[in-house]
Amino acid sequence: MDMNPGVYLAMVGRERQQIDRGVHPVNEFVDIIERDLNRTFPDNLYFRADPPIAAPAPPYWPGNAAPDGPISLIASLRRVLVAFSFFNAEIGYCQSLNYIVGLLLLFMSEEEAFWTLVVITENLLPAGMYTKTLSGTITEMKVFKDIVKDKCKPILTKVKEGGIVELDMLTSPWFLTLYINVLPNECVLRLWDTFFYEGSKILYRIALAVLKLIESDVIKLKDAMEVVQYIQTAPKRMTDVDKLMKAAFQRFGSKAVGHLSHHDIDRKRNEASAALNGGSASPSARPSTSSSLSSRS
Repeated sequence: MDMNPGVYLAMVGRERQQIDRGVHPVNEFVDIIERDLNRTFPDNLYFRADPPIAAPAPPYWPGNAAPDGPISLIASLRRVLVAFSFFNAEIGYCQSLNYIVGLLLLFMSEEEAFWTLVVITENLLPAGMYTKTLSGTITEMKVFKDIVKDKCKPILTKVKEGGIVELDMLTSPWFLTLYINVLPNECVLRLWDTFFYEGSKILYRIALAVLKLIESDVIKLKDAMEVVQYIQTAPKRMTDVDKLMKAAFQRFGSKAVGHLSHHDIDRKRNEASAALNGGSASPSARPSTSSSLSSRS
């Protein structure tokens, strides 16, 4: 942000420039963004279209940023998402980004949220996670399935036997939303602290920890639909954040994830990229393939 003064305001102003030129819609993402605004955090008073008159400023905002009157972050959310859709044409907009920006706006200004989103998508996460093809997400799910096969095979087997859905269809939203609306908020915030400090391997560690913690319950289930529903809903009940983080980082014990480093993930990522592309792939490769994963919009 310090190195790029004025860029955020320029991106915000790009929409008005397009409108003045008679371009409508201003880009292919604006209508999708508009639809997602009121779906983002409908139960959070800061994201209601008509906030209560007594609504205070978000509790984590810097003191000098607090407005005098009631506040809705819907307009801020829209500005950041539209500005980003102009700034990063390769991504534009993908559902899940609204949740990420929404959470960021509870802690920081619009411009800070914009640049934090840029860092998350361009530096901290693998390439292609939010592009039109979701190529990066497809690769990550293949990597994750390989890791689950090594460290938590009973659940993978149980899901596969059910024949209803693949494990990657259940866990891809965990990665795309950075666990927002998947885990309780306290767990999400602890996870994010670790994510900013250690990088994307924490997404794998947490996913494995969740599966480890529910493994014994899942393998007892007889009905295939029950298995799917249990895996989908169990993370939201994990209110003990210390227990979850301990499982994610412990190397020994029946509920421990064990050793899992960036090197392990990068090696499997390169193998997955090569397999998807029918050849070799470098760490920066951006695989492109079709998949049963739901579309971005």
